[in-house]
Amino acid sequence: MPPKCTIEDVENIIEGVRLPDDWIDILTAHPDITVLLTHIAQRAGITDREIKRSRLMLPSFLKAKWEEVATQLDFPLSVKWLSLEQFSPPICFLPPSIHKNLFQGGWRIIDVYQERAHQDREAARVKLLEPWFVLILALFEGRVVDMPESVMLPTKFSTGGAVEHEVVMIGGALFFVIEIMLGLDKDDNLAQLFLELLSAAEANNRSGFDITRVYGLLTDLSSFRFYSYDPKSKSFSFDEDILVNAKRDDFCFDMIYVSNKIFNVIMCGYVEVLRATVEASKKKSEQGDLTPVGSGPMQQLTQTPSILPGSVG
Repeated sequence: MPPKCTIEDVENIIEGVRLPDDWIDILTAHPDITVLLTHIAQRAGITDREIKRSRLMLPSFLKAKWEEVATQLDFPLSVKWLSLEQFSPPICFLPPSIHKNLFQGGWRIIDVYQERAHQDREAARVKLLEPWFVLILALFEGRVVDMPESVMLPTKFSTGGAVEHEVVMIGGALFFVIEIMLGLDKDDNLAQLFLELLSAAEANNRSGFDITRVYGLLTDLSSFRFYSYDPKSKSFSFDEDILVNAKRDDFCFDMIYVSNKIFNVIMCGYVEVLRATVEASKKKSEQGDLTPVGSGPMQQLTQTPSILPGSVG
């Protein structure tokens, strides 16, 4: 495999092209960029295989190295020396009836995929989290959705990549990413999550939600570590590390606390996006823009998207 490029290598290549300074922005903003890139590749005689090899050379989430990311973000070269400010969303609790459903759903999914101690693949561990995660999202009746394995935007720190779970609110605001690993003993895992949070913040900035804090969960289903990134202060924060037992009944019981935490994060992000949307609407009104809302974010958020009986009206 060819040696991996650094961010500096990519920037040097771009600067070496004799075109306007913003030629990359102009090209990527073109609606037919796919056709243009295909034409350029054909003219240059570049094969699909060469393109795939080049993509492997570019820095991405999966290839993130803590030493490289730490240097760019001015962090210590070891995570054990990393000291972040603490930020925790307001505490709220799901009712016992919800936890009962979560417990039962989790117990059944373990019947299917076996207990966590027997899982040696990330895909299976993703399935183990779903009974809790999916039911919590369902409480928002379609206003908050999951986009699994979505490709996130590139930033100046990476070329982007896919993430296990990407929680998006109607209107396009991304405020929660979840990364599931087989183990959390490597510093590179945190580097990957931090790059994903930066990518989420960049996506929000392009959608007009540049003040929205983005949250991240790094877990191997034994440890649940919650982080966040505030694009306003450009700072990362740590919340807490929740440990759960591997034994089935203890695991399902310990997930009560984890479920409350996930719900806290989603609810806090939901409220923050609502607040940002209201502020944007006020500014729009003050500027004299009386364009009908139509199917815009505010109308969708104030309506009930769910079609379940009893949810309409």
